[in-house]
Amino acid sequence: MDHKMFCFQCEQTAGCAGCTGKAGVCGKTAEVAELQDQLTGALVGLSRAVDNAPDANEGTWRLMIEGLFTTVTNVNFNEKTIRELIDRVHKEKVRLVPGCSGCSSRCGSNDDYDMNLLWNAQEDIRSLKSLILFGVRGMAAYAYHAMVLGYTDDAVNRFFAKALFAVGEDWGMDEPAHKRYLNDFFTGKHPGSDSRGELYNDDPVTQDARFCGTTASMCGIEAALFEKNDEKLERGIREDLMLHAYMLTQSGIPMLYSSDEVGRLNDYSYKDDPDKAADSRYIHRGAFQWDLAGKRNSKSSVEGQIFQTLSRMEQIRSQESVFDKDCDVYTYDVHDDSILCILRQKGNERFIGIFNFSDSEKTAWMQEEGTFRDLITDQTLELKDVKLPAYGFMWCKRM
Repeated sequence: MDHKMFCFQCEQTAGCAGCTGKAGVCGKTAEVAELQDQLTGALVGLSRAVDNAPDANEGTWRLMIEGLFTTVTNVNFNEKTIRELIDRVHKEKVRLVPGCSGCSSRCGSNDDYDMNLLWNAQEDIRSLKSLILFGVRGMAAYAYHAMVLGYTDDAVNRFFAKALFAVGEDWGMDEPAHKRYLNDFFTGKHPGSDSRGELYNDDPVTQDARFCGTTASMCGIEAALFEKNDEKLERGIREDLMLHAYMLTQSGIPMLYSSDEVGRLNDYSYKDDPDKAADSRYIHRGAFQWDLAGKRNSKSSVEGQIFQTLSRMEQIRSQESVFDKDCDVYTYDVHDDSILCILRQKGNERFIGIFNFSDSEKTAWMQEEGTFRDLITDQTLELKDVKLPAYGFMWCKRM
């Protein structure tokens, strides 16, 4: 077969592998396929421009959605229409970053993406990027029709840009190096890590391993107490509670590991027992320390701060219907990858959980309408560009 095109985005694709001749099974010509690739590459370039420019507007999103919809397998085979769309995308990119095209020291950061890089990429990369691309093309079909009916959503629009941007990037993943980083971070060997975990079933060849340790020790509470560092201790407690709050935000039955409710630290005594020394899992499997439980009512103790906040969260979770199993649950884009935001809705009730997984203060970029109540502190507030401290979290319900 004469390889004049490559397209495998529909279920009719030749040989279940891809149409590569002068025309596809759907009737699309190689020329149209090439123009669709050029349009897609231009849209990736537009997403790069959006990432670097603050003045993306309704016209930007309309153009991005229309362009994606046009590249769905057999929506539009009109070469003239596709060429005009490519020109419109390029003009919008010039509007967003006017100094880029005439720059004497071009960096290429807003250039169109060459789709041949995708089609000839390593098979796993090609599969994952294609999954993203074909997914947003399908989403764009629905978004386009919603737009015609007068419905738009800024979070959805920005997701299109974010997804297209990812298609054009070559982040890669050196798996052994990433595993090595995780191993070193959670065992406290990585610079700046306060985690005090231990590895289990560590394979020195593949770098594969599992991590053992109590939540408190993995979150840095053990290191902070050893160093007598109050600032680190406060941050470690906050991280411990944030992770549990995230778990309790999920549907289903949450599980607390024994003694995590009182912030128990690692128990290294297993190393003195010949029958247990080789199994690092005993670091968090020791006998329950009842002396820690005795401190759970003291607001000044680590045990009390963790126990009382967890008890409060469990009480809220059992009383508020927004935590029912039949709620609608979504992720909520707040335009910062360090922050995970979860939206739970039931009828007119709206709950938003915001979790900062970063070790520095971050802002959840959001503009929620109405007044909310922080279920943990009972404060009344607005959710508009919310700042969270390192490892901070909020549980908020609209009033």
